Formats: sequence, structure tokens, C-alpha cells
Amino acid sequence: MSYALTVPHYDKLRTAEIAAPRLLVVLRLPPAAEEWLQITEEALVAKRCAYWVSLSGAEPSDNSKNQTVYVPRMNLLSPQGLTALMSRFSRREVIRYEA
Repeated sequence: MSYALTVPHYDKLRTAEIAAPRLLVVLRLPPAAEEWLQITEEALVAKRCAYWVSLSGAEPSDNSKNQTVYVPRMNLLSPQGLTALMSRFSRREVIRYEA
């Protein structure tokens, strides 16, 4: 899936000169805002899904305003996916951007 970022935000996410890894998380939400969240004392339920991508190592943009990035659908931000992602970060694995 493609997502457009402003070039300054793109540059902040692609820099390798940081202590903690950065990710772009893209939420796919229902069209109607009242369907996005259901909140009770027992649960916080977000409708649809979220995907992540690391822009570490991405090439500088040739554009002046926006840069399109590609978010793999396999990078689903699920409980299992988040656990696997945090395990990779705990091993100090650098996740590089692949367009």
C-alpha cells in the first residue's frame, strides 16, 4: 500500500542517526469516524487494522514536498506482529526500508 509523507517527515523517519528505532504506522479506519473506536471499561476496540514500515536506510527524496512510501501488507500491527517486532528491536536488529 502506498502512503504520501511530507519530505521533512520522511527525512526524520529515514535517518539512521538516532538511538531508538522509528516506525511509520498507518491506520486503516472505517469511513465513518463514529466506527473507529468502541470504548468501554472492559475494552478499547479499534476497527480495521494498522500496518508498519521502517524507513531506515531509505534513499533521500528527489521531491520537494511529498514522498510516497510503500507499506507492506505483511507488516500487520497485530499482537503477534508487535511481539515479533519488539523482539527484533531487542536484538538491536536494524530493519531497512525496501521499496
